[in-house]
Amino acid sequence: MRLHVYRLPDGSFIIPTVQRTPDGIHLEAEPVDTVTAPDAASLTAALKRAMERGNPAVPRPSRRSFPQPVVVESAGAKSWRAFEEMARLTTIDVDGGAIRFAPTERVPGAGFQEKAGEMREFAGPDALPDVVGALLG
Repeated sequence: MRLHVYRLPDGSFIIPTVQRTPDGIHLEAEPVDTVTAPDAASLTAALKRAMERGNPAVPRPSRRSFPQPVVVESAGAKSWRAFEEMARLTTIDVDGGAIRFAPTERVPGAGFQEKAGEMREFAGPDALPDVVGALLG
């Protein structure tokens, strides 16, 4: 399962539902959790809700019907470009008890890409608290 966690300059977090197409494309959709005063408990609760929603299967949209990013409105940004410039994305992949945590960076013209050498893996009963600590750190 894949999660997208965006951190905004004010320290708040936006966590959309991440859908998956048959060919493996991830699309962000409602519902979106916004954590405006993050602490370990509120961020953990939002991540658990996102994990419970999972990655619903959806057909791949055509270019013409490709959805607008739901996180833009949640952040109060004027456009995707403005959102990209202010947000930091971390992708989180959950596979059983293991969690892969991958911070990204904005690459002009290419969107968000994983930061080389910064991917971390967490496992065991403390995996989620460790991920929350890394997000808040």
